[in-house]
Amino acid sequence: MVSFTTFCESINFREQPLSQQLEHIQVTIDEIAANNWSLTPGRYVGAAPEEVDEAFAFEETLREIHVELEDLNRKAITLAATINRNFVEAGI
Repeated sequence: MVSFTTFCESINFREQPLSQQLEHIQVTIDEIAANNWSLTPGRYVGAAPEEVDEAFAFEETLREIHVELEDLNRKAITLAATINRNFVEAGI
């Protein structure tokens, strides 16, 4: 198994020493080990929280989604009946 330091040295694209490249990382070897040695940056670098849109009309949007879902469900029932009828006509 390759050590964390050896791995980091092997991907050293900068002219800076490894210690300077890793100064800003606030992750321990134990945390990396707990993540199955995954070095995917998303596991260790936080994302900025999304801005909340105070003008977002939640209830209206939910109502629109519900109406669309009802329409899709009606179409699904019609389609299922058509498929079933086709199977019966085909003798399946």
